[in-house]
Amino acid sequence: MKKLNVKVKNKLKSELINLAILSLLTMIIFKIVLYKESFIIIFLTTLRFFYSIMLPALFLSLYLHKKFTYATRLILGVIIVFALTSILNYYLGLFGVHIKFHPYILPPLFIIVGFLLFLKKDGTS
Repeated sequence: MKKLNVKVKNKLKSELINLAILSLLTMIIFKIVLYKESFIIIFLTTLRFFYSIMLPALFLSLYLHKKFTYATRLILGVIIVFALTSILNYYLGLFGVHIKFHPYILPPLFIIVGFLLFLKKDGTS
């Protein structure tokens, strides 16, 4: 297996740090809005939200990192994730895959595809 470029590693690191900051801000906002809920419920809700929507959106939009800003890529990525999730949920259901397995299939699939597209564009050393 080829080693990742230092440039690619730094880009991924900065993207994940930005996503971690965004998740902390989201958790704080959820805690303010849902002030009667316990911290663990807020934490799990935020974690599930970021696992199923934001992380795949980030990885699917990494391909466009030179053309758009972080916020624009995240918004475009969320739109793409919503569209692909809707379509693939329908077709996975037609193929007989129970809906309880979709969260274990689709987000990792989007993350892997987005990462491979990013590597194809930026290359490895």
